[in-house]
Amino acid sequence: MRTGPTMSSRVRPPDATGLNSSWAPPTQPGHARIVVDLDVGQNNLDRGSESLSYLSCELPDTGTATIPVSLVNALVDAGVGTDPIMYVSRRTEDSTQIASGCVSFRVESSAVAPVTVNR
Repeated sequence: MRTGPTMSSRVRPPDATGLNSSWAPPTQPGHARIVVDLDVGQNNLDRGSESLSYLSCELPDTGTATIPVSLVNALVDAGVGTDPIMYVSRRTEDSTQIASGCVSFRVESSAVAPVTVNR
């Protein structure tokens, strides 16, 4: 059984390369993809409001990801809210044709990690 990203995912402030995150990679390669949503513009965890400082990346499930420092700096320059946060999701999807149409199956596991922005 593959496990999804955990709350212990390491997120550190941008360095010379960018914002780094890590998670337990799958023991066997598969079709899973990782989606990293970085939202530094949120205020008071109000998920119903629109954030002006948001980035979403879809990545291969390798166990690590780096968001380039140039993108992180652009987000920070656009404005930092009170509750910067990063969502990490592992998802896989497959489908097959049957007599009456197409059947699609999707599995997703997610975690949320707070982000500290040092200016």
